[in-house]
Amino acid sequence: MRSSSVVALWASFSLACASAEMTYDEPAVSPPSTAPTPSAEPATDEPDGAEPPSATATKKGEDPALKRSRLAEKLLAGWAAWHGERKVFAVVSTYTEQGKGAGVIGTISSEADAYESQATLCAPGAPCNSDNAALVASTSAWLGKEKLDGALALELSDFKPALGFATADVGALGGKLVWKKDHFDLVRGLKAESLPKLDFAPEFKPNVAQATATPDGALVLALFQMDPGQNAAKGFNAHVDIKVLRVP
Repeated sequence: MRSSSVVALWASFSLACASAEMTYDEPAVSPPSTAPTPSAEPATDEPDGAEPPSATATKKGEDPALKRSRLAEKLLAGWAAWHGERKVFAVVSTYTEQGKGAGVIGTISSEADAYESQATLCAPGAPCNSDNAALVASTSAWLGKEKLDGALALELSDFKPALGFATADVGALGGKLVWKKDHFDLVRGLKAESLPKLDFAPEFKPNVAQATATPDGALVLALFQMDPGQNAAKGFNAHVDIKVLRVP
């Protein structure tokens, strides 16, 4: 199942890959409530300017599992994560399967493949869906298996209407992302630069929802809410599409 997401567990719209063969409900997610400008923070309580979590953990003797647990809590609360060495984003979302209920899934996204890998963290209908400790434990174990120790938690920015266009302030980019029907304009001061055109399945109307960027501003992670409209009667489900873009 190649579906993806980013966001909080308690969802209001479905998440999945756009697929013409899809006939069941896919991951449901809901954008978290965040400040307009995203931030990146290590999954630790280190002060500004401190070494990466992986380095400080060894020096202070802190159990790496504890740091994974903190990051897991962030992901379950609706944040994304970035691992600088692996060059991947990590996201967690809920999803639904018709007749089975909701489950929880983790997705690894890279520049080359926004759906590089996925793992079910809690199957639909399983007891862990109502057990926060179990969800944190399974998410933490997934982070460990994916070797994501030291990943940074990234806050997401919501897109809001501004001068007729959906716009989000993305702090790491030093500017705003403006959605222009099939591509983003990156606006810094009075200068606007267009990012590559994005393609979507024709059965859906894409509505840009949220975005964040790597701390160096080199990559953007963007989420789109995909509305099937009348195609819902044909088995197409509302979902969220993930795009990973390089900033020129």
